[in-house]
Amino acid sequence: MNPLTLTTNTFTLEHGTTPISGNVTYVGVTATFTPSTDLIPNTVYRAMITTGVMDLAGNAMTSPYVWRWITSTIPDITKPVMSSTTPANNATGVAINSTISATFNEVMYASTLTTATFSLQKGNFPVSGKVTFTGMNSSLYAYRQSRGKY
Repeated sequence: MNPLTLTTNTFTLEHGTTPISGNVTYVGVTATFTPSTDLIPNTVYRAMITTGVMDLAGNAMTSPYVWRWITSTIPDITKPVMSSTTPANNATGVAINSTISATFNEVMYASTLTTATFSLQKGNFPVSGKVTFTGMNSSLYAYRQSRGKY
């Protein structure tokens, strides 16, 4: 496509009859319209690419291309918090072979719970271990450094 013909005049986005402002970019064979602001949840939008766009030989599209979709419901913007930990904060007399666990107030992405984001330290020294995750509960199985066991 001729990138000079892919503009906000030839690639538009609308909510009803209200135009949505944004930017158009073109890389390879993909044109992208990026709205200036977030779209409204649970709303019908219409995008259109007009016959004003042309390929590198100057050929225009024979007819406009129009497509519609509905955005999802209101996104979850509430940050997760810890609902409990085992052992509890400032607990004493905890067994040396305990599993350390944290429970969140909502389901988490398992891929974000790693030894980089869930760690255990003895003073300033990290304790090696393995992170596991089920639902809202993440556990760190710490290896005892002296024996290399759980």
